[in-house]
Amino acid sequence: MTEYDTELFYELLYEKSESELVNYIEQTEDSVLLHIIAVNYNWDNGFDIPRSIIDNKYCDVGTALMIFSDADGYGIFFDDEKENCFSEEWFNFVTYLKYRIDSNSFICGNIRFVPQLSRADIFHLKKRCTYINKIFIKGSEGMNINVPLI
Repeated sequence: MTEYDTELFYELLYEKSESELVNYIEQTEDSVLLHIIAVNYNWDNGFDIPRSIIDNKYCDVGTALMIFSDADGYGIFFDDEKENCFSEEWFNFVTYLKYRIDSNSFICGNIRFVPQLSRADIFHLKKRCTYINKIFIKGSEGMNINVPLI
């Protein structure tokens, strides 16, 4: 990533309006750039930016899994979490994202993401969710992206 790219992302993430960032995301055809934006996104700003990333047809499944993990989406697999979820907006977002991942709606193979799950986490997921898609446990294939924190 060049210094120009870093400056562009800084400007998009911290100086431009949310609508300008969404417009940029909607127009990009580069899955790596979408991943870089997702890694550097501040979740205190809500779900509009992550939603625009996952709705971009060039979003990689590795990026989608990372967003799912960053959004604490694994809580959706536990029944007691559904009743006490963070908010209805969170529940709707992670449910939608889980459905898209389950239905193979994302391009595959470009970006690697391996969820940071402990052996105990994996045990509990498999015990409570015999139907869980293996990608939520094993992650996605692809290349490792060295993402600068902007």
